[in-house]
Amino acid sequence: MRGCYFISESVPEDLTLKREVFAALDREAPRGAVITTDTSGLSVSAIAGATSRPEVVVGFHWMNPRT
Repeated sequence: MRGCYFISESVPEDLTLKREVFAALDREAPRGAVITTDTSGLSVSAIAGATSRPEVVVGFHWMNPRT
């Protein structure tokens, strides 16, 4: 992840799983990186709490509407 400054997580809607992923991202991502979570129903604050830098965690929901 060296050199990545915008990281978007998109794992299933499971708070425990997302917190595990964010703890790993916190260890590996550069300090200036913005880390997004693709959640539509979980608390972004609860997910960000798994990091030492919750101020850079953003909810960024992707939607793929069917036409």
